[in-house]
Amino acid sequence: MGIFANTGDAADQADPNGNGIVNLLEYALGGDPQGGTTGPQILPQVSPRCWQRLADRFRPAFLDRTDVNPHREGSDTLTGLWTPLAQSTAGGAFVVLTPGASVSETGAGSTRRSW
Repeated sequence: MGIFANTGDAADQADPNGNGIVNLLEYALGGDPQGGTTGPQILPQVSPRCWQRLADRFRPAFLDRTDVNPHREGSDTLTGLWTPLAQSTAGGAFVVLTPGASVSETGAGSTRRSW
């Protein structure tokens, strides 16, 4: 507690509670990196959509954490090049970065859901 350096258990890529979710992702998704209450339920849920595309849906905690600027990426194959599709800055709505991409959001404030 109280450690802000990117080292040891406080490192962005550390997983001190051993739940398989690294600190930075757990922070962005509203989890508890030190306790045992956070599990895979905070991770985005992926589902198939029309036109052979996947969609993810999640309630992001980053809306209240303006120091996290998430982006969405897409690829035609898992091993191919990933293209930035949309980004949220300072807790704002996602903005499409690539022509042909789309992001839908419902709700308002920190209760928004996007896919």
